[in-house]
Amino acid sequence: MDDGTASSYYHSVPDRVPFSHRINPLRRLRYSRLIPLLKIVHKNRYLAESKQLMAKKRIEATRRGLATRFEINDGTVTFDVSPDGGSTYLNYLRAQIVSDYRAEIDDLILAIATIEAMILTKKCVVYA
Repeated sequence: MDDGTASSYYHSVPDRVPFSHRINPLRRLRYSRLIPLLKIVHKNRYLAESKQLMAKKRIEATRRGLATRFEINDGTVTFDVSPDGGSTYLNYLRAQIVSDYRAEIDDLILAIATIEAMILTKKCVVYA
């Protein structure tokens, strides 16, 4: 404790805010607080992506430099993010498809906004 840092059970806590947190203030937010704002700002894009996912069963895109893959297989929707440019994917969300089309579109919009909020706040794993 004599090095000027406080410590917790899990990790040491620096006495100053890291430079990356000063550059990207979104890192300080909980990603769940960003979701409603993203749903309002990107409403049309999320709606179009949800309909495209329902029609094509797969969407691959790059969001903020991370490769993403949204896929429907056997009634299950998976939302994957690649920490290494598309070589491997980590599953961040998974859900079952329901029979109500309108409810499903709303759920897909929420899931896409959640993934984008996780990417914006840097909650997704990225390999260095």
